[in-house]
Amino acid sequence: MTNAPIPTPEEIQKALGECRPLNDPVRFWSALIGWIITILLAGFLLAMVLAAYLTGTATTLILVGIAAISACQYWLTFKPLRTIACKKKVLFLRAFVRDSQGSQENRVRNYLRAALPGRFSLGGIRAPRHRLSLSLRLCGESILAFYYLGSNRFELEAADRNWFARLLASASQAHAIIVDLRSLTPLVHDEIELAVKLAGERGRLFLVIDDSHTDDEWLEILRRAAMSEVIDLHQDQWLRIPADLENDPLPFLRQTVAALKSIPETPIQVSAEAYLKARQRVAPGEWNTPWSATPAGAFFLIGLPTFTAFFLLSGFLPAVVATWLAYLITCAAILLYYVAIVRIVKLASLQRTIANKSNPRISSTILSALIIPGMWTLCTLAITGMKAVANQAKLNQANADISSLESALMMYKLNAVTYPTTGQGLKSLIEKPTATPIPRRWTQVLSKTPLDPWQREYIYRFPGAKNPGEFDLISKGPDGMEGTIDDIARSDTL
Repeated sequence: MTNAPIPTPEEIQKALGECRPLNDPVRFWSALIGWIITILLAGFLLAMVLAAYLTGTATTLILVGIAAISACQYWLTFKPLRTIACKKKVLFLRAFVRDSQGSQENRVRNYLRAALPGRFSLGGIRAPRHRLSLSLRLCGESILAFYYLGSNRFELEAADRNWFARLLASASQAHAIIVDLRSLTPLVHDEIELAVKLAGERGRLFLVIDDSHTDDEWLEILRRAAMSEVIDLHQDQWLRIPADLENDPLPFLRQTVAALKSIPETPIQVSAEAYLKARQRVAPGEWNTPWSATPAGAFFLIGLPTFTAFFLLSGFLPAVVATWLAYLITCAAILLYYVAIVRIVKLASLQRTIANKSNPRISSTILSALIIPGMWTLCTLAITGMKAVANQAKLNQANADISSLESALMMYKLNAVTYPTTGQGLKSLIEKPTATPIPRRWTQVLSKTPLDPWQREYIYRFPGAKNPGEFDLISKGPDGMEGTIDDIARSDTL
């Protein structure tokens, strides 16, 4: 490849356009949930406003108010999460052998996240053993997206086929690269070489080291890994982890904050050398990334059909099982949400300790988390009150209808001497009966018989079972079943 022609910027951009960045479930699922809720709320608001305009009912206006509250609640609920998910990326490259050191490495990653300026977030490649298959991505990444928010775990992943090219695509959208030199193995030398070719300039490349080697020895290790003798690094690009980090992390944090302030606002520009390095690892025909290998493809090809099938299947489950399953899923989502909020608050608190401006701020995050139960309570009370008002209005309407029909039946009796039979029914008030007994004198009393407030016909019987010698006039009530406690009968109106 040494004699390969130098690619033009246009050729590099075309190749990067065919190769998608590494999968980022946090960014995808936060965006997807945000769009879904936004569309649903917008549609609900539009429908309610239209209904309020056409009917002018107070109930509809209450619904519009509830929808507005829900929109505010959505904004407050997801704003801290979306802020974290949509930050500009800084890549962290390391060998996976350090993952086995557990809490120590988690602490280092947490400090690096805290030291970054508030507009940036730290992202790294998920270890191969932690990658999710396409079939598991539905249940995995949709939930793990919240789990990764604010955590010390890395979230980027790709299949082995073209992951190096996708790493280049991700680097082209990042603003800096941090390399952990403490855990270099020959397997990651290509990534180090790519990082040096991409981010060798000041403010783009930062190296995590410790006191196990001198600066000259670390520089020699980097030169061997990057296969380059010309590496000129400024002192600010070395992030040295002291031996007493656990006891006193503040000096390291302040030094790192000062170093990372130099990260530029513009993304990394892919150089011809970096592009040619990726071409060595990935054949030209392998650069394209199938849509099915992305989170969006997994959602639409597997996730959406599975959600639909689950929704249809829930209709065949017993009501108690479906209800408890819905409660379980809701509780799991709420738990993951508050776990993410707690992590964001802890990170913001650490940034506040080292005078590093956080985004989102700790006050707004706590306020968002605390205001949600209050808004849910307000919505619940409003809906409960609205239902009570609506139910009472329907009861009043049913009683008024029964009283009106009672008066109409009495007028019918004045002409026909007797009430209509059960078979003749309330239709006799509109049309002259043709079934016996046919009244000698008949006058139309109503233009049409009303339906009850639940859009069902009133039950009429003569002679009545509840009113011997008179007639029964009954509405089945909200449940639509006769003989239950919510029935509204003529005797209730007397």
